[in-house]
Amino acid sequence: MTFREEMSGVSAEIIDALGESATYDDGAGPRAITVVFDPAVIGVNPYTGESVNTAPIAFAKTSDVPNAKHKDTLIVAGIVYEILKAEDDGHGMTTLTLGKL
Repeated sequence: MTFREEMSGVSAEIIDALGESATYDDGAGPRAITVVFDPAVIGVNPYTGESVNTAPIAFAKTSDVPNAKHKDTLIVAGIVYEILKAEDDGHGMTTLTLGKL
């Protein structure tokens, strides 16, 4: 087994262990998937005093969202998000940057 294959397995295990239910819709109809969700953060940079805003992010198995793209939707905890950007890490996990609809 190659390193890449092993990492894909690890990514799936992390999402299964730490994830929560979500509904993904790419236009072909909604389907249930599991994601690790990181909500938006508004805070202050302790070094500069500047405000810091981050977008909500969800980590999904690439096999669950193989063609994720801008304008697809993800529902987490009853809140509907639009996918702004999808980045496949090449190891079985895709990072979805979200915007609340």
